Amino acid sequence: MARKTSLQNHKFSNKLLLNQWLMSQFGIDPLLEYKDNTRPFHKLAAPIRDNRMEGYDTDGLHRFYHELVNSELFYNELHPISKEQLRIYEENIVSHTRTINYLRSRPIVWKYFQWLTLLFVEIYLDRYFTDKAKLLDDLNVYLKRFNEKWTGFQNLEPYSFDDLNKLCLQNATGSGKTLLMHVNLLQFRHYAKKTREGSEISRVILLSPNERLSEQHLEELKISGFYSAQRLKTKQDGSIDMVDVIEITKLGDTEGPNTIATRSLGDQNLLLVDEGHRGMSGKDEGVWFTRRSELCAKGFTFEYSATFAQAVAAANNRAFEDSYAKTVIFDYSYRWFYEDGFGKDYQILNLPKTYQQVQDVYLTACLLKYYQQLKVYEDKKLEIVPFNLEKPL
Repeated sequence: MARKTSLQNHKFSNKLLLNQWLMSQFGIDPLLEYKDNTRPFHKLAAPIRDNRMEGYDTDGLHRFYHELVNSELFYNELHPISKEQLRIYEENIVSHTRTINYLRSRPIVWKYFQWLTLLFVEIYLDRYFTDKAKLLDDLNVYLKRFNEKWTGFQNLEPYSFDDLNKLCLQNATGSGKTLLMHVNLLQFRHYAKKTREGSEISRVILLSPNERLSEQHLEELKISGFYSAQRLKTKQDGSIDMVDVIEITKLGDTEGPNTIATRSLGDQNLLLVDEGHRGMSGKDEGVWFTRRSELCAKGFTFEYSATFAQAVAAANNRAFEDSYAKTVIFDYSYRWFYEDGFGKDYQILNLPKTYQQVQDVYLTACLLKYYQQLKVYEDKKLEIVPFNLEKPL
């Protein structure tokens, strides 16, 4: 009797299908093995990774744009995106950047990975609003190739229309997720109004984890020119031109003194979810995830987190994991952040370098202390909720 072999599950970072498909739009095939072992992300970023490329050229367009269209990636027309189309996307990015910079004394100057993030979103939203059926077909063509390439691994299920209305940005802490969120909102408004689908959006809701971050978001939204940003306290009418900010903990099944019934807000909202990894595990967090899913069943969602990979691993739900793998549009997680020199290395200043044994004991003690903090947090979770304390690290 033949032995049944079990199929491996892909590592989350290796099956980010949407992200891979978008790279393929530049003639980079993530399913090929390049002779120089260059990773697809590095191949795309190579022409613009130098920080001297930051800022605008004399024509008012980003130097990133000029370097990219004049790079070897555009030596032929073997990729779906033309230079002309890329220029349209770039002009949109410049326009949106000027909008959020209007009130700033120190204008935002994008890093290469931030500009690429915005470019990926431009491409996707254009395709999404122009022809969803063609977008769905193209994604499934790539998914089929992916499954055929990785024999011995569990296949991912084809995309459905229900998968298309959510984008996840996995960007490291400190990489400017909030500013990207502001431009993403402007990008969505642009395409929604251009195709007259903006009238179908009931309201824009920014979901934050706690009141402190809600206040911070309101301040930063005003600085970026979103004058109508406000706290969502009742189910008053909204629109695509307003931004309602609310903590996800204040969404409930029924109306209350401190809660709003989720169903009263409808299901055609544009959601901006800060700390999008929350709601993937745990009793209460699972309820939160369900509620926010209800809010955008017929709308659209942008989710932002530095740790989608860790969160889906903790949830231990393959269907859940695959769903996120199919919607992460850009991955600038810590491995890329650290590689670009933005990460941190530890240095112990009060230990002699020669005391290696003492250093090992010291680091072990630090890990044990961190474990103790995590254990206290988990054991006393219900007691510390009123104090809005974050989980250690």
